[in-house]
Amino acid sequence: MNEATSHQSQKAQFNKIQSAIDSSDYEKAIQLTIEYYGIDMTDKGETFKVSFDGSYEGGGYIGGGQIFLGREAFSRGVGFLGSTIDHEMVHIRQGWRNKGDFGPLQTRIFEVRAYRHQIENSARFGLSGSDVGMFRSRKLGYCNRISSAVKQEMGLCQ
Repeated sequence: MNEATSHQSQKAQFNKIQSAIDSSDYEKAIQLTIEYYGIDMTDKGETFKVSFDGSYEGGGYIGGGQIFLGREAFSRGVGFLGSTIDHEMVHIRQGWRNKGDFGPLQTRIFEVRAYRHQIENSARFGLSGSDVGMFRSRKLGYCNRISSAVKQEMGLCQ
């Protein structure tokens, strides 16, 4: 496949995902997005499932050993959806399997690291400056609730 054909194929796949989002076929959008970005859905030999939770307004959460995506994950386009799935996989690799697995401090530390990952991978997902700014703001919100000593010891929030 030459470069022009490859680009057309990628654009067609991207458009398929956006069409699935636009038609509220969120499960299809999730699977196509994972394929499009090549998101590794495994940790320690286990493959993790992602499902849409229409009752959740936020981006995503982990429960029962799987990832659930809320309405926000689909609200800002294909790249945002991919980045949100990737963010939740960071948490899976941190050891999360259910809400409440960790206390408030550990949760804040994990969120800082997951948002840092999203910021560092913003080009991969084609995120807008507005998306990156939102992630920086959320990261800062968690950073502000971690003591200076912990931030320094763990190299957080720099």
